[in-house]
This record gives sequence, structure tokens and C-alpha cells, in this order.
Amino acid sequence: ADTLVNWNVDILFDVLHRWPYPLPLAPRHPDDPKNYLNYLTQFKLDLKNRTTPYIHAHILWNYRAYPFLQRVVSLLRQGQFMGANFDETAINILLWQAKSNHTLCKIDPYFDGLSSYELSEKICKTYCHTAYILIHGSKNPTEMDNMVVRLKNHTGSPFIQTPQHGFHHLNETRYTCCYPDSHPSSIHPLLCEHRI
Repeated sequence: ADTLVNWNVDILFDVLHRWPYPLPLAPRHPDDPKNYLNYLTQFKLDLKNRTTPYIHAHILWNYRAYPFLQRVVSLLRQGQFMGANFDETAINILLWQAKSNHTLCKIDPYFDGLSSYELSEKICKTYCHTAYILIHGSKNPTEMDNMVVRLKNHTGSPFIQTPQHGFHHLNETRYTCCYPDSHPSSIHPLLCEHRI
């Protein structure tokens, strides 16, 4: 595993409790790999059919999403989506096919951005609009142990990062972790609605 949870991870249960649709949720990926064009064609889609930005396959789901996830697993077992990013690509393609229009905020920043959270930096230069709920990407056990200690030292800290206004708590509703090409959803502040 290459992901740690922060002190605020339980809020994701609140998101799932409120989520009314039969689709899983996933955070916006910081970098769209754009290596899935052949799968768009195979599933009778094209670039304009993408209803959300590319998502990172750190998915959340409730019981309503079981049929969707069963379809993903079935297609993967049949050998579909071999190449590209495999399961992540499958989930993206099938979410676009289902006309999904919500993503989670980027809740899983890469571990090398942890110092921004620790320092509560006021200005963010890259990968802003982040909610520090999961920390992702390290494969080094010693580094992961160190990050657990670092995260514990910031229990209760504001965790919504903005480009120009530092870090804020989720209940400070004038700040959002949604990117400018989306809108905070009325369902939950960690959800972003895309009107593409």
C-alpha cells in the first residue's frame, strides 16, 4: 500500500452517506495521462464525451454502486483495458459512459506535497485545490512511518488547500477544494460538480 489516512478521514463516510447515485466516487487526478483514446473509441465515446476530468482510482462507493463495480470487474476479467492504467482507465471510461458529473476534490495529494500542509503555506504553486485526507505515493516503509508521525503532529489542522488563501477547515464555505472548471456540489463540500 502506498497511501496513508489523515486525521479527518472519517468525513468520507459522511460523503458516502449523502451520495445518492449508483456510481463510485473518485478524486480528480492531478495529471490526465491521456493514454486511453483507443478505449474511448472501443466504448463509442470520444474526447468530448468526457463528463468529468480524469479521476484517480482511489474510489469510494456505497451499495448503490455495486452493479457499476461488478461491470468494471467483469470487463477486466474478460481482458478489457489491458494496457494504459488498467483499472483506473476502466473506471474513467465507464463513468464517462454513465455520464457521471461529480468527482471528489483531490483528496489524495502526492506525499512530496506534505510539507505544504505541515507549513500551512499561504500560496500554492502546483496541484492546488486539495483536501489533505489521504497521502499517496510513497513505497518506502521508513518514509511512510515518518509521515505517520508528521500527520499525527497536525491532527485538527485545516486541510483544504487553496491557491492564494492558504489552508482552511471544511466548514469555511467561502473556500473550496474544487478546481475553477467545476462547482462545489450541493450534496457535500468535498464533491465537485462538472458541467461539461
